[in-house]
Amino acid sequence: MKCSLLGGAKLILGFMICLPAFIAQANKVVSLEQAVAIAQQNDPWLLGSRLKQQAVENRSIASGSLPDPRISIGMMNFPTDTLDFDQEGMTQFQIGVSQMFPRGDSLKIKEI
Repeated sequence: MKCSLLGGAKLILGFMICLPAFIAQANKVVSLEQAVAIAQQNDPWLLGSRLKQQAVENRSIASGSLPDPRISIGMMNFPTDTLDFDQEGMTQFQIGVSQMFPRGDSLKIKEI
């Protein structure tokens, strides 16, 4: 008997705590302008359109820039038994940097 009374008291106490929050939420009135503003803020189609627009603008900026330079490093005729650069006279170490430059005004044309 004691357990059922305690459970019922908890239930009533829970209702008494939550009831004012429900009443306050029910009394809140939203005007038409506020409802439209809330709907526009939470519209996934508008967010998707903004993101697509940003992607197109960023692609335009990226197409107007030069490609990244390339760096190459190589070794030829390297002695693998002693790993000594001075063992053979034909050991070569090569470093290269290359950059592609498009011809004419093609970058400016792509940027538009």
